Amino acid sequence: MRVSSVFETDSHKASGLITPQLLLWIGLAGLVSALFLSAIKIQASRWWYTLLIRLVGVLAGLLIIILVASVFYRDYASLFISYKNIVKFSP
Repeated sequence: MRVSSVFETDSHKASGLITPQLLLWIGLAGLVSALFLSAIKIQASRWWYTLLIRLVGVLAGLLIIILVASVFYRDYASLFISYKNIVKFSP
């Protein structure tokens, strides 16, 4: 899909996509989500414990990324060497 086609769409055509079924679906999804979230009890804990849990989560995520990258490095190394402009697209 091209970005220019989004800007070329008139408001009448775009408003035709909003149907009562879509509004009902979005409303019910929001209501069900709100009910589930309102049932969750939040318990206060010590700030250092919360910081420790988050730090462990971040370190575990980094470890998983490093493990996956080390396993699949050989598969993608030649791709990045051959097409150097791909690296420019990565954040």
